[in-house]
Amino acid sequence: MSYKKIFWGVILITIGVLFILKNLDIVYFSWAAIWRLWPVLLILWGIAIIPVKNWMKLVLSVVAIALAFSFTSHRHSFTHEFRIHKYFDESEWDDQQITVPYDSIVPEAKLKLDAAAGNFKINKTTDKLIEFNKYGSLGNYSLTCKDDDNGKTIKIKLENTIINMGRKSDKVDIQLNQHPVWDFDLDIGAAAFNLDLCEFKVQNLDIDGGAASIRIKLGDKHHTTKLNIDTGASSISIRVPETSACQIK
Repeated sequence: MSYKKIFWGVILITIGVLFILKNLDIVYFSWAAIWRLWPVLLILWGIAIIPVKNWMKLVLSVVAIALAFSFTSHRHSFTHEFRIHKYFDESEWDDQQITVPYDSIVPEAKLKLDAAAGNFKINKTTDKLIEFNKYGSLGNYSLTCKDDDNGKTIKIKLENTIINMGRKSDKVDIQLNQHPVWDFDLDIGAAAFNLDLCEFKVQNLDIDGGAASIRIKLGDKHHTTKLNIDTGASSISIRVPETSACQIK
């Protein structure tokens, strides 16, 4: 049997299995993230024209595909997380609101957010320190608020009592007080984040993500803003004020 027939047979079977698993909500992944691996096709093409035996070409092809997927998902699993308990539809959405009152003596605030999936937006101000409004069925979030020497540290984390990772149904609207200096520590998994921070004094923004979609718009309310972004196969857009200096490492 020729290498070409084996190769294309394996490719078609793999794509078919992925479609079935995604449609059955057994695994979640983004086809856009998979498409970012298109250079693997060039590698496979190169393997096909190497003058070696067919069994060696097949081994090299399997290794190339395995390495590509392992690099894509080295930080977050390709399937991300399996669904536990029952299936949820939109009629079973569970809304949640979290608020922390603002104290004018708080000069700095830190938001630590652990969000596996969903659509998150920050673009509005509030008289509270923070307002967190969640609409969806992935589960509820827990709040921990701690005072420290410089202000408050707010930790919001998705609880694992009920996990439905098959669908990214959560929508979260976050509103912040514009008076404190803010630090952000975001662990966002495969979530979509739209952060319009023009009205806030942002000192540090640390993002750790997987196959995420990230949109950041910075303002000039604070003299220095530091960003640290570590993600997998993500889409990232960062907008900086035209009048601000910018250094990229």
